Amino acid sequence: MQIKKDLQKYYDEQSEKHVVNALTNEIVRRHEFTAPQTLVKGIIDSYVDEIKREQPNKELPKGFDLTRYSESVRPSALWQAKWMLIREQIIAKEKITAEEADVEKLAEEGAARFNMEKERLLEYYKKSESTNEKIVSDKLAAILRQHAVIKEIAADDPSKLAELEHA
Repeated sequence: MQIKKDLQKYYDEQSEKHVVNALTNEIVRRHEFTAPQTLVKGIIDSYVDEIKREQPNKELPKGFDLTRYSESVRPSALWQAKWMLIREQIIAKEKITAEEADVEKLAEEGAARFNMEKERLLEYYKKSESTNEKIVSDKLAAILRQHAVIKEIAADDPSKLAELEHA
């Protein structure tokens, strides 16, 4: 029975991620503006730094074509830059923050899930910037969902999917 619950939870989480990704993609698509090139370059540089970190000698692999790679990831970096700027504006406008009660709730849920002491987890979460980021992101996703018109379609009906893609 636990396996069934775990699988359902996994698929629910994946579905939610898909919805949030679709919402963010649509928001970025609807907001045409030129992102600062320094921001786009910074994002590309962070992609390159990640490749370096994954290498044993912390350098780009021999023969790595930095120019070609940069050009290939530019659309992704441009999207990322636009979403980053739009996201900041929404968070500021909606006054989204991670409150202490949010951190406590997360610690309570985590303690039950990981079979840990709530206080120990709470102490860790209070020091973690990623915890605040998760709370803010979750609140932002809830606001986006609240203001979105979402149409569910059957996964086995490709004609409906084609209609939505052209809407």
